[in-house]
Formats: sequence, C-alpha cells, structure tokens
Amino acid sequence: MSMDRVIAKKKPPLGWIAGACLLLALIIVFVYQILIVDKSPIQIAKKSEIKIATAKQGSFQEYFQANCYVAPAKSMFIDSQEYGIVQSVLVDQGCVVKKGEVMIRLRNEELESQVQQKETELRDEMRDRDCSGIRLEQLETRHRQLLLELDHQLEVAKEEYGRDQALFEASAITKNELRKAKEELDYLSEKRPIVLRSNELDIDLQRQEDEKLRSLIEIHGIDLRRLRERIAALTVVSPAYGQITDFNASTGEVKSSGSRIAKLDIMETLKLKADMDEYYLPKLEVGTRGSFTGMDGRGDDVECGVRVSWISPDVKNAAFEADFKFDSAPMNLRIGQRFLVRIELGKKRDAVMLEQGPFFQTSGGRWVYLVDASCRGAMKKDISIGGSNPDFLEVTSGLKPGDRVVVSDYSLFNGLPRISLK
Repeated sequence: MSMDRVIAKKKPPLGWIAGACLLLALIIVFVYQILIVDKSPIQIAKKSEIKIATAKQGSFQEYFQANCYVAPAKSMFIDSQEYGIVQSVLVDQGCVVKKGEVMIRLRNEELESQVQQKETELRDEMRDRDCSGIRLEQLETRHRQLLLELDHQLEVAKEEYGRDQALFEASAITKNELRKAKEELDYLSEKRPIVLRSNELDIDLQRQEDEKLRSLIEIHGIDLRRLRERIAALTVVSPAYGQITDFNASTGEVKSSGSRIAKLDIMETLKLKADMDEYYLPKLEVGTRGSFTGMDGRGDDVECGVRVSWISPDVKNAAFEADFKFDSAPMNLRIGQRFLVRIELGKKRDAVMLEQGPFFQTSGGRWVYLVDASCRGAMKKDISIGGSNPDFLEVTSGLKPGDRVVVSDYSLFNGLPRISLK
C-alpha cells in the first residue's frame, strides 16, 4: 500500500513581485494625476501688487455721479425796434447786465425831425386853443351884456306902455301914441328870444371850435408820445438781469427794425444741465432727486438739492441730455460753472456689497477671483450683480458677507480659473 506524498508550493519569483509593485505604483500615480492634481495653468500674483476687498452686508443705494454745468433756464433775443445807426456801444460779448442797463444807442434823424415838427404843431394848436377859450369867454360876456340891455329896454317899454295906457284912458294922449308904445313893447318882446337864440348859436359854434382844437391837440399829443416812445426805443436796454452770449452791434452799423442785437441768458432763473451715458436713460425719470455741494452767501459749503426736470429722448454719441431744477440754488452761480451731482436711483436696501474695482472692466461683474481661507490662492467664481454706485456693487448671488475677493485689474490673469498668491 503506497503512502501519499506532500508536494511543496512554489513561491513566485522575486522579479515578478517587484514588477507588480512597480505597476501598482504607476497606476496610483496616474490616478492621482487624473483625479486629484489640477493640471490647469496657474498665474502667480504678488499680494503687494493686488487689492483684496471683503464682501459685507449693509445698506445699499444705487446712485451715480454726473458732471453737470450751470445753464440758463430761459433765454431771450433782443432785437432793434426801430431803424437807426449805432451811435454808441456800452456792453460787450459775455457781459453780465442788470435790468434796464443801456446796451447800445441808435440814432434816427428822420424820426427826430418828425418829433420836432410835431412839437411845433402841438405848441401852435395849444396857442390857438387858448385864443379860442378867450374868444368864447369874450363872446359869452358880450352876449350877456346885449341880453341885459335888451331886458332893460323891455322893462322900460313895459313901463311906458303902462303909463301911456293910463294917459290914454285919461284922454291925455291920442290912440296913435298908445299904439306906438304897444308896437315898441311887442317888438322888444319878440326880439328877446331871437337875440337869445342867436347868442346861443354863436356860443355853441365857438364851443365846437374850441372842442375841435382840444380833440386835435389830444390826437397830436398821442402822436407825439408815440414818436417819443420810438425815440426812446433807439436806446436799447437789457430787459432782465442776465449774461450776453451773442452780441452783434458795432458803432456806425445800420440796424433795421427787427435786427438781432443780442441773445441774453436770464440769470434770475438757472438750471443744471448734463450729458449722461445712455446706460442711465431707462433708470432716470422726471422727479429723480440728486444733490451736490455748493456754497452759501458766507462762502461755506452747503448741500444743495436738485431734481430732474427734463430728459431728452434723443441719444447722440451714446449720450443723452437732462436738465435739473434747483430745490434751493446756492449763491453766486455763474453760467458754465460745473458741479459733480450725485443722482439717486431707487431707495436704500439691505444687500451684500463688494467694493468697486478695476476687475469689473474685465469680468463685467459676471465673475470674480475668490480668495481661499489660507490666502495663498484665489479661484474663479461666478457672481450676479444687481445695482451699483461709484463705491460698491450689489451682489445678488455668488458671495456672502466675509468673502474676500481680488478687486484689482484682472487683465494680467488672462481669465485663468485660479491664481496663486505670494
């Protein structure tokens, strides 16, 4: 009976074991390189050459600043009212003039001659009127005197007739003598109303002549006043307090009626005007408020309020015009003077805010470099921006308070997904 034999196991060759270990190591390195190590290129930036800001929670208000200049709210053109030759010029382009201040003087010899002639005619007519008044007074006096004499004669005739009638009844006089006395009394009685009417007609005629002279004097007086007004219009004065921005007159120049002399910017009513980027056109509306720092009467800085009063719908060269009305204008404003006006858009709201920086020009606010906790690197991170002002951006997503962000220029990083900070 045979017995079983124990067969000894062969050990793997040492070379095979070494090869397997090497292969496993290579696999591990390969997997590490693929899954763990990021092969993306890295930009190295010095911390001393970049700026890092921290996102924070706070009260945010969207606003922007506009470079505004003082402009007249109203302008008017000054024209010559009369034909004339410029005799003297008393102002110049750019002058600030007061209301009523003389600007130029014209001369019109024909008009001056008409005034002199009309004054002579008026003096003659006034002298005739005075004479007419004297004649009327004399006529009335003479007629009163005639009427008194006639009344006296009538009274005497009545007395004689009464006396002759008594004598006739006493047969002291004849009937013929009584008849003569009666005829004299009747004649004088009939004569009185005729004389009275004649006197009234003479006086009425004289009064009508006097009234005609008075009317003529009044008409000629009106004509003379108009001529003098035309003479006065030869002196051209400023109609308001303002600045001359377009002056066109020189000594010896002939100005016809209606000729343009100057443009006057009224300084009693001023406004602010600005050319603004078209980006703000849909955000701006009439009544939008703004403010700037002006100066009061003592020379101290004072906060001045304005509000939008007009918005141009026309966009030229990517800009539009807007006007601002003062809530209370500062002192000593000058046309052309400039102010930086803070224009408020909407109300204040609680938001995550990030400091403005050059990075916005590269990323457009769509992404940032978020600094890691060790502050040794920064990764590209997508964000969303709501509103903005010259100091802060309103971050609606992608950042939380306390996050640190590179806010300096990104143009050197070429949009790499991460940068190393040293």
